[in-house]
Parts: sequence; structure tokens; C-alpha cells
Amino acid sequence: MCTFHILSAILLFVVLVSGQEEMMDGEKCNDVILYDIIKRASKTTSDPAEIRKTSMDTMQRVFPLARRTIMRLLFICFLHLLISITDSCKFNVQVRSETDRDVWGQFTFHNKTESEVFQFTKYGQTKNLTITGALCNLAPTVLKSWETFPKKGVNPVGQTSAHLEGIGGTMYYKIFPKDGPAAVRAQGMLCSWGQCRLGK
Repeated sequence: MCTFHILSAILLFVVLVSGQEEMMDGEKCNDVILYDIIKRASKTTSDPAEIRKTSMDTMQRVFPLARRTIMRLLFICFLHLLISITDSCKFNVQVRSETDRDVWGQFTFHNKTESEVFQFTKYGQTKNLTITGALCNLAPTVLKSWETFPKKGVNPVGQTSAHLEGIGGTMYYKIFPKDGPAAVRAQGMLCSWGQCRLGK
């Protein structure tokens, strides 16, 4: 993501410099052309408002350089915004216990970091987390559950995984006593290459 920002800054600088060179070349003869435009506009009418309007229309046709430079900058800003949005993620996950027994759960995220181990002590208890990062869908997000506190040598009851991506959405999970965790549904976000809803 950092490389993209550096390349965007370089591209923006190149566009600005090229636009500046075009404007400087045009600036050398601006005064003469401007005088000529106003002189022609005043030959057709003596109304100052009409002269100004005619002069402005003519200048927009004669000097399109500023408009092109602005359009280039807008395009680069739009492209930068689009890639920044699609390059990052920030979404919520909600995990709900479907048992009265104690169960533990833990996420392993797309960047191989792990969440804290969270414990459920009653049916219907929920935990909410927010996942942020860049390029979240390059690797799966995994949720594992255990019947006892997870430590070395304790195998999980089960796990579920999928590639997740989005901004502002929520992924819902349930932890079952014998089958382990399961993704229930994705709301307002993308889920692929794994279990994205209950029964699939």
C-alpha cells in the first residue's frame, strides 16, 4: 500500500509539472491574445456584461490547458481513492455461543495475527471484534473453537475459514458445542473461498 502511495505522488507530480510547463508556454502570449479577444468582443456590442461573456467563452476555447490539467488531477485523485478503498478493509465480526457449556474461540486473521482467546459461558452470549488491514482477502480469516482453554496439545473442536473483504459490513458466526464454529452470513461485505453461510 505504501508503494502505491509513492507511485501516486510521483504521477501527480509529473502531471503537475507537465501542466505547469503548458501553462508557462501559454502565459507568454496570454496578454496579446487576451487583448485581441476583448477587442473582437467589443466590436460586436458595447454592453460590458455581453463583452465579458463573449470574452470568457472565447478564452475557454483558446485556453483549454487548465481544464485538461484539472481533469487529469481529478482522474488521478479518483483512481487513488478507488484503489485505496479496494485495497483496505474494515469490518466487524460477531460470534455467538449456541451452548450453555463453556467454549473458547480465537481468530487467526489474514495477516497471520491472532485475536485474544475469548470465552463464552452461556447460551446466546456474543463477542464483537473489528478487523482492519490491507488486502484482507489475500488469505483466509479462520475461527477455531475449543471445549477447554486452548493450550499446547489441546485440539480445537472445529474451525471455519473464508476470505473476507469489505468496509463497514459484518460477518456473523455461531459456535456450536459439538461441531465447532460456523459462519452464518455476511452482511454488507464480501465473503468467498470458504464457508460464508450456514449450510454451505
